[in-house]
Amino acid sequence: MIPAADSQDPTNAKRSALAKLVPLAFLEAWPDPIGVLQHDRFTFVNRAAVHYLGYSSATEIEGLTALEVVSPEDRGISDQRIQSAIRSGAPNPWLRRRLLRRDGTVTECECTSQGFGVGANAAVVVFLRDLSLRRDVQTVLTHTDQVSPLATLAAGIAHEINNPMTFVVTNIEFATEELARLRALIAAASPALKVVPAAQSMLSNQARLEEAETALKDALGGAERVRLIVKNLRSLSHDESVRTQRVDLVAAMEAALEVVGTELHRRAKLVRELSPVPSVQANPAQLTQVFVNLLTNAMQAIEAGAPQHNEVRVRSGMDGQSRVFVEVCDSGAGLSAEVRERMFDLFFTTKEVGVGQGLGLPVSHALIRGMGGELSADANSPRGAVFRVTLPAADSPPKTATAGKRRILIVDDEAGICASLKRILGPAYDIDTETSATAALDRLRGGERFDLILCDLMMPELTGMDLHAKLKVLLPEQADRMIFLTGGAFTSQAREFLETSRNIHVDKPFNKDSLRALVKERLGLGGG
Repeated sequence: MIPAADSQDPTNAKRSALAKLVPLAFLEAWPDPIGVLQHDRFTFVNRAAVHYLGYSSATEIEGLTALEVVSPEDRGISDQRIQSAIRSGAPNPWLRRRLLRRDGTVTECECTSQGFGVGANAAVVVFLRDLSLRRDVQTVLTHTDQVSPLATLAAGIAHEINNPMTFVVTNIEFATEELARLRALIAAASPALKVVPAAQSMLSNQARLEEAETALKDALGGAERVRLIVKNLRSLSHDESVRTQRVDLVAAMEAALEVVGTELHRRAKLVRELSPVPSVQANPAQLTQVFVNLLTNAMQAIEAGAPQHNEVRVRSGMDGQSRVFVEVCDSGAGLSAEVRERMFDLFFTTKEVGVGQGLGLPVSHALIRGMGGELSADANSPRGAVFRVTLPAADSPPKTATAGKRRILIVDDEAGICASLKRILGPAYDIDTETSATAALDRLRGGERFDLILCDLMMPELTGMDLHAKLKVLLPEQADRMIFLTGGAFTSQAREFLETSRNIHVDKPFNKDSLRALVKERLGLGGG
């Protein structure tokens, strides 16, 4: 309630003069904090401002200067903006500010101001927006993705594709390697075979073998693209566990480029400067999502129609502080000071309606901070925008001594996957397979022991999770030797298991070289 004017009270006299300029009843009822300054001091604050700043009444604030409620770091720019509002009468752009509450704590808000009137009656109205609600909304958006029906559908589709794609990829890889060996053998034997008439037709077919090998490599390239698409479909649907793991930052960027590559090439040339860097401890799904967001922003900052004159550059490296970085640079219009100030604010966007929702950068910023890293923009870029993701390098894995031949059990209800795994791991190991977790359990109960158990996560009757639980009680050492193969943890039970389990899990379809290296590492035979 605003009291009636009293000619004997200077404060009320100022209110009377102010009421001619600004409808105070309207400001009093406004749900966001509002204050009015005259001669650099507050002559009015509404109830929302009193509550926001932690005071008990408006009279405790009225009479204070504007700078008395502004954090010392922001006082210079705040004073400039107030003076600008008085001079021009135009509203200042919304910018983030830090204010001091009555108890001395600092609170963040968005602030704008506008001047009214001239001379002795000039006033500046200051409008504030509390950022805490936006942070709460951002937290909800970041952590409740799995309620989306589309995300659930995407995870289910990815899981169904993963199993057949696994033995397609591994069998093509195996056939390609065998053809290469066969050609090498024929080439080595060709001098001797040239004198054998019956061998002439075989030698003449070397070119056909080479062509067949090339065709298989092309097919493998296509299958690999499908594998990456499925992987990124799962990443963007947040089907994967939120648990962090060692991640190759460059590989995560390459996965993101697979998602946006077609559209990117319509806008600009892609320049890769991705040198190998140490692994980081991160969530691979979330990291891919961040890179997709940054690449999408870079594309949308470039006008369509002249890809030959524009570029998107991706770089990786070390920053000299044992931190790894990846940069996304574009040749667009760049970032103004106002945009840099607000770019991580939820729902802030410079894009036209229907193109941007103001979620990509704020969510990316929150995800990278959650991994212990930093997402920043280079304010000194001479052209376009440069966004940098910086994360601490993970500790190097310990080196292990070489050992002899080891025994591996593969458990998967898809016989094709069992056969594929046995082929790609090759004769270096003593490999047994089972298409039933129950049969595998019976063998272990019967006294058999394995150096490593590669086990599918989701199987009928007894799942990989069930097998692990039983082994934890009966044979804990064997339980610890399990590596889970998963086409997608699309049930809450599976997600919870992967989040809490100390066992490594490998996504289907897997890369043969990565799987071979992982098996060697887990068996103490060294990587590679």
